[in-house]
Amino acid sequence: MTQVRSSHFPWAFLSLIALFVLEIVWTLVRPYQGKKPPPQQGEIVKQSKPTPTRVLRPADLQVTLSEIELIGRDSSSKHKDTRAKHRLTIQNNGSVAYRNIMLEFAYQDRKGKTTKTNTCLLEETVGAGHTVSIPEFVADSVPAQTTSCVVAIRHADMESKQ
Repeated sequence: MTQVRSSHFPWAFLSLIALFVLEIVWTLVRPYQGKKPPPQQGEIVKQSKPTPTRVLRPADLQVTLSEIELIGRDSSSKHKDTRAKHRLTIQNNGSVAYRNIMLEFAYQDRKGKTTKTNTCLLEETVGAGHTVSIPEFVADSVPAQTTSCVVAIRHADMESKQ
């Protein structure tokens, strides 16, 4: 038997692979022919209004005056609650202004036990080094046995310096 050696087999196989690779490249390149890339836009910088920073129990804000006066029965309450008139003074000892101050009212009985806690948002701005007086703030649903009230500042939004 004679052996037939084909020296054309490797070249035929390599040419088929080359045609296959060319077909893949042509398929990938063809969709992008003739199309110009979109023009690149320059960087657009927009100035946005800074958001306030919320400070929990700010040390530089203090309630320097807190007076309470029970003024009558709260007719909207199901319990024997009353209404109270508060007089407050808030002092800012810091170097930044605060606004949206969340006040916490802890109503206490004659034994000093806290019977109820309410919160109230004060939207006024207290400037750096300034004092704000709230001559009359009326609160509803205050327990009738209330003899005193401890007012604290739960949080406030720090005004940004511009």
